[in-house]
Amino acid sequence: MVRRNWLCVVLLTVCLAAGTVTSVWADDKADPTGTWKYSFTTQNGQAIDITFKLKLDGEKLTGVFIGRDGQESPIGDASFKNGEVAFTITRERDGQKFVSKYRGKVSGDSFKASVETEFGGQARTREVEAKRSDARPAPDLLGSLKKGSPDLKFAGPLAFGPQGVLFVGDTASAAVFAFDTGDRSPSGNGTLKIESIDEKVAGLLGTTAQNLLINDMAVNPASGKVYLSVSRGKGPEAAPALVRVNRDAKLESISLADIPFAKAPLANAPDPGAATKGQSQRSQSITDLAFVDGRVFIAGLSNEEFSSRLLAIPFPFSKTEPGTSLEIFHGAHGKFETRSPVRTFVPFKIAGDSQLLAAYTCTPLVKFPVAELKPGTHLKGTTVAELGNRNNPLDMIVYEKAGKNFLLLANSNRGVMKITTEGIDKAESITEPVSGTRGQSYETIAALKGVMQLDGLDKEHAIVLVRSEAGALNLDTVALP
Repeated sequence: MVRRNWLCVVLLTVCLAAGTVTSVWADDKADPTGTWKYSFTTQNGQAIDITFKLKLDGEKLTGVFIGRDGQESPIGDASFKNGEVAFTITRERDGQKFVSKYRGKVSGDSFKASVETEFGGQARTREVEAKRSDARPAPDLLGSLKKGSPDLKFAGPLAFGPQGVLFVGDTASAAVFAFDTGDRSPSGNGTLKIESIDEKVAGLLGTTAQNLLINDMAVNPASGKVYLSVSRGKGPEAAPALVRVNRDAKLESISLADIPFAKAPLANAPDPGAATKGQSQRSQSITDLAFVDGRVFIAGLSNEEFSSRLLAIPFPFSKTEPGTSLEIFHGAHGKFETRSPVRTFVPFKIAGDSQLLAAYTCTPLVKFPVAELKPGTHLKGTTVAELGNRNNPLDMIVYEKAGKNFLLLANSNRGVMKITTEGIDKAESITEPVSGTRGQSYETIAALKGVMQLDGLDKEHAIVLVRSEAGALNLDTVALP
């Protein structure tokens, strides 16, 4: 059900497979708007100061070059695509014009670019780093959360943002909540193991394990503590709860009274009574969450004709817009599909482009470019693997091992898969029926059986919820394979 890229959340960037795949975080949708300055020294020792202004309005990039006399000249050939900024500056010296072509990427308040300048029939290239001189303060994430008692009806998929902000998907309300957990300090290292955790959580909440469901699990990267979303009771009368597992294995119930929070209702959510083959569509309005570069990405179903979708909601929350409807080719089914929701996904950078890797029921693995996830549009994904039918993917993380990145995917009927990402940048979409498996290679980890949920605990370990052969639900720490 939920997604995680532990490397993303702790702001690490990892190169893999000849540098083509990295984790996604701060540069996913860097805004080049601002005043930029840098200096360089010519061959004759003269110091040159360069100043230019850029403005991004939707997908349109404009700007001006500011000369020594303060005169402004428009830039040319400006574009902003997949996080890359490109433009030209034309200047005149001694009656001759020369053109400088800029191409680079923004990271925070830094713009690293390659500049190719043509003058007198000769071209010269230099690498520069411009700094934003009118740097804007970071948004006050915690200030946007107001104390109150949220009308949370169901605690489902979980994801963490910075500063201990916990995002909770509420499928009953078709909304995403953001909570300030107040949990921002490291709490120690070491493994964590709790046998029969469902019984212990039930005891904490005053019920029995038979009347309790653990819906999801996430690790707070700021503290290393584990959070559980829980349903106390069964059916429509079940009450939501959030439980924190400290590194000393002690459990805490998180009070939802007078807690700083914000709520983002989802547009075009399925009607509460809508069902497909006896399964509630509303219960699949949110199947997974991830926080990347100031936005909450949400997978699930809408009430539209092509109901499978991905949404991106800026945080702090403002207006929520319709999502992007999704289409994939499902090799095991031998057809294109638009109504099956993403079950779990992770953010990735592939060949410099921000992507989401998503797993579906019967286990196609599909990549979607983040730059093409635009409100109200339709997007066809690239199916890079078929991992076997009669299976439901449960949870997925990405991690580094021996300098390479892998996906670790927990499944209902096919165990835990360690999937390579090597060559995924060049993988062509599967577009014909598949019997068995195809695409990205994987191995099934025999030692990991009964895994229901997983998340990255640190660089070397994952935390897992495991159903034992005897039926007990245990929380355990395992080494990343």
